[in-house]
Amino acid sequence: PDALSASLAASILSTDNDRDANALSRQAAAARLEWAPAAPLTLGATCRLAENDYHEPGMLHDPSSAGHALSRFAIATLYAEARPLASLASRLTLGLVKNSYRWDQTAYPSRMDARRLVLDWQNTFRPNPRLLLLAGLNAETSRYNNAGATLRDDLRSAFFNLTLEPFATPSATTRRDTGLTLVLGARADDYDTFNTRLTHRAGLAWRPAKAAPVFRANYGTGFNAPSPSYLLGGGWYAPSPTLKPERSKGWDFSLEQDLFNGQAAAGAAWFKNEFKDKFDFSTYDPVTWQTRVGNIPGAVTQGVELFLNVRPSPQKIPALRLAYTYLDARDSAGRRLVSQPRHLLSADANHRVLPNWLVGAGLTLVAGRPDESYYDPATFSNVPQEMASHTLVRLYTAWDVTARVTLRLRAENLLDTTYQPVADYPGLPFSLHASLQWKF
Repeated sequence: PDALSASLAASILSTDNDRDANALSRQAAAARLEWAPAAPLTLGATCRLAENDYHEPGMLHDPSSAGHALSRFAIATLYAEARPLASLASRLTLGLVKNSYRWDQTAYPSRMDARRLVLDWQNTFRPNPRLLLLAGLNAETSRYNNAGATLRDDLRSAFFNLTLEPFATPSATTRRDTGLTLVLGARADDYDTFNTRLTHRAGLAWRPAKAAPVFRANYGTGFNAPSPSYLLGGGWYAPSPTLKPERSKGWDFSLEQDLFNGQAAAGAAWFKNEFKDKFDFSTYDPVTWQTRVGNIPGAVTQGVELFLNVRPSPQKIPALRLAYTYLDARDSAGRRLVSQPRHLLSADANHRVLPNWLVGAGLTLVAGRPDESYYDPATFSNVPQEMASHTLVRLYTAWDVTARVTLRLRAENLLDTTYQPVADYPGLPFSLHASLQWKF
């Protein structure tokens, strides 16, 4: 028999936030309709709508930077998925994306409208437990308009990703605890504006025995085309029509070990990324004082990540997550990249006091931040600022009143820490959040 399913979701958010003239209103809705007229065929349609109305109070030292932003977003898709063979799944998706952005501000108003039509064909083929192949084609047509300035960009892509487990047994049906996994992928993108670009990746995961650590290694290349807002300008951005694409390559190596019979896991990773023609936002137009996006010759980011996860168990062990990142990010001249802290620590612990009652706490520590600067209209210059370290603490709880009703309460920035995520923009102080979830 035919199978028909549908879903509908809607949300409304309204907040005045902490600063004056900093209100945010957000509405969103999503719907999905799916029909399976026969076992190997599924047809469907989706629609998503969203609107954000935001009042930006601007920089602390520059009240003239305040403004009002209104953005609208809509996406609709039609899709068909078929399984002509037990080992083959094919999905065809047609999507239309439309969005508009309005920035009302005395000095630098902006209006951006965009439309993108996408046709995507994706195929998954698993002839045996050792091999999984993902391949497809993609076509996109995009149109952008920014206060009369227009940009058209057509993109055609082809991609594949191959996963091979050479020692898997023919009867294997689930992911195995031991063995070797190899991954190889490539993507070709043909842009109207940037010609054809090829990116690729390769990786492996190896666990010689069930109690042994898992070793992973990955290498890949990347390509990042400039955003239309960078090329056309608008608002605080001056047009940057000569901006080059950003290219990168990166690799990482990691070890992960299960502990205490699988009740915990610990791991460490080293990573490095090299960028060419990296986007830079530190240049100002001397006439308009708008930001002009440029390219720096190169940059390198590298560091170490450590983590520890403790999983809850029938013995009432609390869930625990610790993660630490050490990052060294510099441009080709050896200067540290802004907004890239050297130390980042996050921790979270939660416990079910009762089967229907969860309590938890967490913290985030940010330290070793590079100095930044802000524009001071009183002196007509950029003022350097030392970016202080900060620690944010949170508490939260959830109570399942019934199987369908859940109450949640969360306290953010419990210590009421004063900090600035970005120079001259203050972070939120202590705040209390409550929500009710009803499943029906």
